[in-house]
Amino acid sequence: MFKLPTSPKRLSLITLLYGISAFLWLSIEDTGWLVVVFGIGLALLTIVHGLFRLSITGKRTLPTWMWLPTAAAIGALAGVGSIAATLLLMLMKISLHGHLYPDYTFPLLSGLAARLPAWALAGLLIGLAVGLAFYGRRRGPSDEPGAGS
Repeated sequence: MFKLPTSPKRLSLITLLYGISAFLWLSIEDTGWLVVVFGIGLALLTIVHGLFRLSITGKRTLPTWMWLPTAAAIGALAGVGSIAATLLLMLMKISLHGHLYPDYTFPLLSGLAARLPAWALAGLLIGLAVGLAFYGRRRGPSDEPGAGS
């Protein structure tokens, strides 16, 4: 069984720091790579808050056979959420800045949206790798097949 921990107090501080830095980022002009970093951060913060919200509502344990599918699903959700959050932040910045030429053009937005399946697959594989690492860490050397007593 895997027990979900209760919400750490540092998570609120991390969320506050993310919000302040995202607010400061809105005033910076022409930042192409930074919006992707903020999109990934927003997706991960949302997922972490959701997991801790589940642990508060009573679902604190996860059976061992559910680790890998759950980790893969969370990873895929993080990949899709990263693209969605990045597009949302780009659209928000375009709407706040009233330039003749927008910071992010339509080909850039559509190109990012076209990468959604690749990011979902990458997130799924990363989630699967993290799930396998937790599963391997749980199993000790005495749990290996063929280890006699």
